[in-house]
Amino acid sequence: MTINKKKHSHQKGFTLLELLVVIAIIGLLSSIAVVALQNVRAEARDTKRLADVRQILLALEIYHEQFGEYPVHGFQFNCGVPGHGFSPGGYNYIPGLVTENIMPTLPVDPLYNDAIPHEYCYSYFLYHDPGAYNCDTSRGRFFVLYIKDLETWDGPGQHPSSPGWTCGDYDWVAPYDWATGGWEN
Repeated sequence: MTINKKKHSHQKGFTLLELLVVIAIIGLLSSIAVVALQNVRAEARDTKRLADVRQILLALEIYHEQFGEYPVHGFQFNCGVPGHGFSPGGYNYIPGLVTENIMPTLPVDPLYNDAIPHEYCYSYFLYHDPGAYNCDTSRGRFFVLYIKDLETWDGPGQHPSSPGWTCGDYDWVAPYDWATGGWEN
């Protein structure tokens, strides 16, 4: 009778230290990926913001062509200034664009939050007094449209795509990341 002895072989594998190093590397790579993804998302939201204000500008020009003037603003609080029309969820900050069927709805900043209404928002204001800020009264009333905050722009000044807006004594470049305006005449 023969007795078979099982051969014991040394199994090859990873040591605990090697496994910990691999886990640490995977954790580091996933952290880098999460940060990169957050930056991509912020850039996408900024791209949407810029597309939104271009859409609003186009609608304002269509309104101006049809009616010979720019529409009045809504009367809520905006990005820190009472009385200007702004983009909170569900509010109509430029009513004429919607009531005249130029836009079905007005765009709202992707990060707008009713709990923090003065952080991320779009704002529009029609200055009824053409001489406001010592502006040239012969140009008529004027509007200002701006984005308060772009996530990926820290300045200095406004975002490179911003046309800017200056009138008389005031320059809308300093307080906002993107701004433009227009005269009725």
